[in-house]
Amino acid sequence: MKEIDYNKIVEHGQISMLKEILRSIPLIEPFGNTNYYYISFLTAYPGVVLSNKMRQQFPTNLTIILQYQFENLQVNENDFSVGLSFNGVPETVVIPYKSIIEILDPTTGFSLQFAPEIPKTKISLKKKTEKPEKETKKAKKVENDGIIDFNLAKERLKNKK
Repeated sequence: MKEIDYNKIVEHGQISMLKEILRSIPLIEPFGNTNYYYISFLTAYPGVVLSNKMRQQFPTNLTIILQYQFENLQVNENDFSVGLSFNGVPETVVIPYKSIIEILDPTTGFSLQFAPEIPKTKISLKKKTEKPEKETKKAKKVENDGIIDFNLAKERLKNKK
């Protein structure tokens, strides 16, 4: 007898919600609506398209902000792509839905959290002779180009309450 895979059903429902949210973003009047979205994802997940420079800077996860400075948002079956600017350098990022950790709308407090499976093979861009960097709780910030660390996004939401 086959058992019901509730986790798979919930994941499918969450991805459907995420797609609907993403499809709604271009319809929102940019200056008439205050909603914006933090989307956190695993950068080493298979299918993520991100420049090597950004992968080196954010080897585990990255949070992008969809507010004013993005373009060409494309919602696809298994992923979405969006044009962003990182330190003034334009880049198209492709993010598979299964790589997403969380989508957060800080204006409403709405958050949809996922439990992405970490790939068994890691992408490493560091030389073998380098010592691994220690993880710190301090958030990294890229100058006002729509990217902040996931921890900083959570902290900002807590401080607004």
